[in-house]
Amino acid sequence: MSVYEKLSNQIASLQSEINKGRLSQQKNLIPLMEAKIKEFEKLLKKKKVKEKELQKFLYKQYWMFGSHYKSIHKEKLAGMKGRNDFLAKRFTYFLYLCLCISIAK
Repeated sequence: MSVYEKLSNQIASLQSEINKGRLSQQKNLIPLMEAKIKEFEKLLKKKKVKEKELQKFLYKQYWMFGSHYKSIHKEKLAGMKGRNDFLAKRFTYFLYLCLCISIAK
C-alpha cells in the first residue's frame, strides 16, 4: 500500500470519527430544541406579543431558520424602504449567502 493510500485511509477514518461525534452531540440537543420550539409557539399565541419580544427570541434561537446558518446580525438597512430585523449568514462553497428577515405580525 502506498503512502498516499495509507494517508487517504487515515483521513477517511478520522472523518468518520468526527461525524460520529457530531451526530451524538446533535442528538443531545433535540430535547432542548423541542422545548424552544414550544416556547416560541406559546409566544406566538400571546394576544399582545410585541415585535421586540419575537426579535429577541429569534435572535437567540436563530437555528430555527435552518442549521446551515452560522451567524446572525441585528437590524440592517434594507435599501430605501427600511430595515430588516435580522441578517442571517451561511457559508457555502466559499461564499457567504445571507437571509434577510423582517418580522411582521
